[in-house]
Amino acid sequence: MRFRSWEWIATLILAWAVLAPLGLLVGKTVDQPDAWRLLIAPEGDTVREAIATSVIVSLATALACTAVAAGLAAWSGRRRFSGRGLAQLAPLLPLSLPPLVGVMSFMFLWGDVGLLAGAWRQFINDTPPPPPNGPVAVWLVHVYSFLPLSFLLMRDGFGQLDQAQEDAARTLGASRGSMLRGVWWPQLRPAAMGSVWISFMASMASFSAPYLLGGSGRYLSTEIVARRMGGELDLAYVETLVLAAISVSLLFFRPTARPSTRPTPPRSSLAERPWLHNTLAFLLVAVMVLPHLTLLLLSFVRDGSWTFQPLPPEYTFANHRGLWDPASWRPLLNSLLMAAPATLVGAIWAWGVGRAEALGPSRGRPWASIIGSLAWAVPATAMGMAWLAAYNDRHVAGFGLVLASTPWLLPWAYAIRFMPMQVRAVTGVLQARGAQLEAAARTLGASPTRAAWQVTFPVVLPALAGASALAFVLAVGEFVVSILLYIPENRPISIEILSELRLFNLGRAAAMGTWIAVLLTSALILIPNAAKSWNDSSSSRSS
Repeated sequence: MRFRSWEWIATLILAWAVLAPLGLLVGKTVDQPDAWRLLIAPEGDTVREAIATSVIVSLATALACTAVAAGLAAWSGRRRFSGRGLAQLAPLLPLSLPPLVGVMSFMFLWGDVGLLAGAWRQFINDTPPPPPNGPVAVWLVHVYSFLPLSFLLMRDGFGQLDQAQEDAARTLGASRGSMLRGVWWPQLRPAAMGSVWISFMASMASFSAPYLLGGSGRYLSTEIVARRMGGELDLAYVETLVLAAISVSLLFFRPTARPSTRPTPPRSSLAERPWLHNTLAFLLVAVMVLPHLTLLLLSFVRDGSWTFQPLPPEYTFANHRGLWDPASWRPLLNSLLMAAPATLVGAIWAWGVGRAEALGPSRGRPWASIIGSLAWAVPATAMGMAWLAAYNDRHVAGFGLVLASTPWLLPWAYAIRFMPMQVRAVTGVLQARGAQLEAAARTLGASPTRAAWQVTFPVVLPALAGASALAFVLAVGEFVVSILLYIPENRPISIEILSELRLFNLGRAAAMGTWIAVLLTSALILIPNAAKSWNDSSSSRSS
């Protein structure tokens, strides 16, 4: 009964936080018949263009991310060479760049007046090749930005391959193609489908790349914000519902995990021509770190000095020194003060609800899981519009709470938005082995509390710490929800960087982005390592 109560409490809270605002959004959309007619009317070609462009770019992003991630995971996971660690690190480098900062780096790396075009004019000739623009530029940035998520899934998939099945197939004379179709693909399909699923949804929800690099093209995420800012709320609600419906429909195709088995661990072979593999690993790191180096270089450019010159002519430390002014670091402090509590609340929720879902009866599990997935599956633009609709007035959907003009709505949105990945980390570990461990501890006489904290929690902590570090990084760099829900009192760092770009303060914006990248990289390293150290010290004290 204890776990069943947790499941029903979690379901009710998530229904209030996610389903009620979305239901209100649907209700507002139904009341806009003129806007719906515009979708099929001749004058609604801009809306249809936004839908088609978003879907095509997102589908291309999902397929490219999965293909590249699978190749990198197979190469770095099944070959041994001295640069193998670099090959596994390189696909994760985009995690340290928040969306807006990463797009800004690409904009000044390959743009018409970017560093690559300037270097071409400086050293080759005055007519550099045309840079990527429009949907192609958005697609390239999406593949770079969402590759880490796909790579983590595919790396885990390759790590779960059963070597015994592969050896048996080779013994029977299976060709490489037959091995791929009959042995590898059935085992890799959940990871591959998960990669397509998560990268497609992330691409549909993307706002920064279409906003800064989309050119004259139209995208659903940017169209929604533009119409809201322009006062066209009826059409904004309709486009929001269309965007949410496309993304949520993929939940029905979400991959299911394979039954828990004990496969023979895959073997890795010594790479032939290791110098070639090491060179490729070095080149991969060089390509993936180019946006970081661009951001670092731009952070020293004197504002207003780089106009028509091929390369920045003046450099200064003033951009970094100016960040110590209280007015400058206040937005960063706001982001940290909102992201840290949101991540902590999400971790506590994930521990309680994750245990209830994994160890409790199955009766209430599907509802909590499905509703929780909606907070991540529905694009940030749609969720932001839904929360605005619910908490902008004393609606029943918001239980009469008016949060839209208060500093509490944005951190609350961060917590709800990124909580599902923390819950998934806990349930994934517990469903694999946590139930048996806790049951064994209870059989040996441990109390429920002692079994939970001394047996189950140390097992869950590494995965929960990794997911929480990722949730913290995403919350600090969140741009789409922030631009919809922030107020002047809690202005986050992403909005401050956008303001500096609009004022053409390139060096100052890059300096902010550089320090955010350093901070987020440190969080991704320190939080999991701190959890590991705590586990090690607890084990030594117990022994």
